[in-house]
Amino acid sequence: MFKTILKQSWQIIWHNPILWVFGLFSALISGNELTFLINHIDRLSYNLYSLSSSRAWQFLGQFNGIFKNHINWWMIFLMILGLIILFIIAVFAQIGLIVGVKHYHQKQKINFKSLIKDSWPYFYLVLLINLISLIIIYLVFTLISYPFANWFITSGHAAWLAVYFLLNLIILLPLAFIVYLITRLAIIDLIYNSNKVGVSLVKAGLFLKKNWLKTLKLIIILGIIGLIFGLILIVLGVLTSTLLTLVANGLYQIKINLPFSVLLVFLWTIIFFFFIFLEGIFYSFQSFVWTLFYLSDNKD
Repeated sequence: MFKTILKQSWQIIWHNPILWVFGLFSALISGNELTFLINHIDRLSYNLYSLSSSRAWQFLGQFNGIFKNHINWWMIFLMILGLIILFIIAVFAQIGLIVGVKHYHQKQKINFKSLIKDSWPYFYLVLLINLISLIIIYLVFTLISYPFANWFITSGHAAWLAVYFLLNLIILLPLAFIVYLITRLAIIDLIYNSNKVGVSLVKAGLFLKKNWLKTLKLIIILGIIGLIFGLILIVLGVLTSTLLTLVANGLYQIKINLPFSVLLVFLWTIIFFFFIFLEGIFYSFQSFVWTLFYLSDNKD
């Protein structure tokens, strides 16, 4: 089953390069399961360190003064506007990849215009699901764990810190991961089957309950692929840097003198866009795998 899904996903994205662009931008909000877990565990570790040293709370005590004296409202506005624009583009990209699967199965031509046109009707619904997911994962979980962190700060008892750690690691982190998976699957159902938000969320939850073992296996498979992909990026980055350094040295040897800063910018620009290119391929592939996995239910 997984072999067929992986092979078909690769064939589709390899023959439709426009999907690589959609994959890159969709990663801004969907990412992958491995990075989701790593980021949340890292955030938990940082919170524990901050609480144990009280640095976070000392910073909060000084924040008002820093905020009043050094705030640049124009920069804040531009940052917020930029984040909103990126989020909108990411939502469109997330939809576009699933629409791409739909077009493939319906034997329609996959191009930028058709993907954008057919993605638009789902934009607000997918945006709503993503916002609900973010609220549950970050806001609600923060509100639940905040009292324990506060009790530790005020009382100094290590027991509250232990409760905070266990609550996050054993309960909140797994719940956040489940919400993340249900969100991914619900968006697939909503777009591919044109269901309502509530129906898609329920169907995604039931699918995850029924196929939790297969889902776990797929997460492990994609995690391994992601690790291999990351290692390939590192190796390619080193090789590219070495090659371009040799080119720069060759230019110097034949008396073509360019400022070092120009060569450095040129070097990293090439590496950056090369990595972006590969990231787009990987995340579009991953999105297709999840979509085909969800659609394969009751077909094997």
